Amino acid sequence: MAAPMRSTDFRSIVEPILNECFDGVYDQRADEWSRVFREQEERTREANRLRARERMIEALALRERRARQQAEAERSRERSRKAKRSRMTKKQMVETKRRRSAIKAGRKNLLREGD
Repeated sequence: MAAPMRSTDFRSIVEPILNECFDGVYDQRADEWSRVFREQEERTREANRLRARERMIEALALRERRARQQAEAERSRERSRKAKRSRMTKKQMVETKRRRSAIKAGRKNLLREGD
């Protein structure tokens, strides 16, 4: 079974052949790969990989935290819907809502008059 060929091996084998076939044109052209890839030291590459892994872990933790908060908010809304309230409490809630809506309506009217 043949050993896998690395890109550096490929270049060292192919470059002389292309130079011979194309009268040295291959030698004259700039490296195409240098604009796309850059060589990094092993330590830099490893540090980048570790930073990317840390960012991924943080993103997953944030996603879990948001899902947990959303579930808690839903449970709270459900408890609120099912809560047994006295008539007085219900009346106060309705009055508070009416007051809020009146305040909002008043603000809208003030904004309209200001234009």
